[in-house]
Amino acid sequence: MAQPKTVVITGAGSGIGAAAARRFTASGLNVLACDIDNAALSKLGAEIPAERLETLCIDIAQDNAADTIAQASQRRWGPTQILVNNAGIAPKYNGVALNILDMTMDEWNRILYVNLTSSMRLCQRLLPAMKEAGWGRIINVSSSGGRTRSLGPVGPAYMASKAGLLGLTRHIAIELGPFGITANAVAPGRIATPLGATTGAAVAEDYAKRVPVGRIGTPDEVAAAITFLATEDASFINGSVIDVNGGMFML
Repeated sequence: MAQPKTVVITGAGSGIGAAAARRFTASGLNVLACDIDNAALSKLGAEIPAERLETLCIDIAQDNAADTIAQASQRRWGPTQILVNNAGIAPKYNGVALNILDMTMDEWNRILYVNLTSSMRLCQRLLPAMKEAGWGRIINVSSSGGRTRSLGPVGPAYMASKAGLLGLTRHIAIELGPFGITANAVAPGRIATPLGATTGAAVAEDYAKRVPVGRIGTPDEVAAAITFLATEDASFINGSVIDVNGGMFML
């Protein structure tokens, strides 16, 4: 009997990451759920059988975070086959992000590191084992704000980081595709998550009125796209972006 595949998910304590963890474990995969919020991880751990879930409370912005995550996964289940880079921040001040004229370098660097650089470092750490095995999946959670104009107050650093994540995805798809590894992204629109809630209910209500399906999305709807990209059915999808936005942005 084949050993279940192992998935590492960052930002897995709530929202999209937690929904993905539930879906993967329900399908029989092992999940290392990483998040800075230990209380949220504990809540997730109470919902999922212990034999399928390992939680790791960690700040993804730490220099040694990628090594710590890889080692935790290796100790429990062995090499990681699937990486979901979902951790992200979009700091708000009185419900609004800093604009381009107010952006400080500290704020810029912090957002870019959490949303983009940490994903690159985790890829660097986990891809060699995938390459050796001849199979792997990288799934990056971008945003409609990385694809087109943002309708929410997310700020320039957030949009730049999410656009950069799409570029990183394409590069990995080109470089590692010959070794049985695919890299794809999902680009959620407005989703009912704790991060999205930082802009306030009024923004969500206004956004919902402009979405063709007439509502904002759920974390599980994004998680469905994520888990699909990790399957064999998605083996010829590489370097792509799945827009999960209710029709708000169409190519």
